[in-house]
Amino acid sequence: MELLDYAKKYRLPGEFLDLSIHLEQDDWTPHSWYTHKGKNKEDNDPLNNRVIDADVREHFYPVFWDMISKYEEECSGFDLVSHMSGVRLNYYPEGTSMRKHADLIYSIFEDVPVERRGVPLLSIVGEISTDAYTGGEFYLCGQDMQFTPGDVIIFPSTFMYTHEVKPIKTGTRTSFVTWAW
Repeated sequence: MELLDYAKKYRLPGEFLDLSIHLEQDDWTPHSWYTHKGKNKEDNDPLNNRVIDADVREHFYPVFWDMISKYEEECSGFDLVSHMSGVRLNYYPEGTSMRKHADLIYSIFEDVPVERRGVPLLSIVGEISTDAYTGGEFYLCGQDMQFTPGDVIIFPSTFMYTHEVKPIKTGTRTSFVTWAW
């Protein structure tokens, strides 16, 4: 099998793009890179927000679990995960990007009770932009994944699945990410 055979694309139900996510500008913070050497920040990092109200969470999680179940069936035939992190929104104004990286993330467990901690096995990334933008292509393993609003991709959270968001040329891009283990 090819590496990208383990990256599966799904679609959010249409009503998801109509959900109104009201977040104050103060709720957005600069993204920081977490590495084995500590926190790093770059000038062109997106803003992110871990605050999603209960109504949005109530809508997102059942759909994500359904997608994860489909992914498990298509890729392994057995249950891989039993937990999911909180959803993080990423907001990309003009000139921002997400540098190439792999999701070897430890910081997602900071707020998780010890008995629920683990190793992220799956990355779930979705496009929810309601504004038009240019640039901002999502590359996985060097391939443009051709995201449109409502697309969700699930892939392994390992060093082999490097990914990035190219710089935003015009407009703003909004996406979400969560991890399952």
